[in-house]
Amino acid sequence: MSVFSPPKSPEDFRWQKRIIVNYSSEGFDSEFLSNHRQEIRDRKLLLVHLVGKNLIWTNAEESLDVSGFMELKEKIRPTSTWALVGLDGGVKSQGGSELPMEELFRLIDSMPMRQSEMRKDNKQK
Repeated sequence: MSVFSPPKSPEDFRWQKRIIVNYSSEGFDSEFLSNHRQEIRDRKLLLVHLVGKNLIWTNAEESLDVSGFMELKEKIRPTSTWALVGLDGGVKSQGGSELPMEELFRLIDSMPMRQSEMRKDNKQK
């Protein structure tokens, strides 16, 4: 088994992680992230901040293929500065304003697969 694994693209996370990619220079609100670590884990969120073709920050534990995340930017509206990708790999939301993390949490929580995860989690408690 090789210790080296190739960088992962968004497609590699299909059915494993929901992805929020931020292409804005503003980035993620670090205070929000530090106050919501468990909620981010619970929602299986991979957070990626890119500016231009540069990876600024991510919560990924593996290396990322930046070109794959740049290809994702081409699939969203030119005015959008962020995108939410669901477990199925489809773009679920996008926008050109400040990243609305609370709103995105609510949107994720309303999705059928997330609803199923929450029911499963509640049964295990």
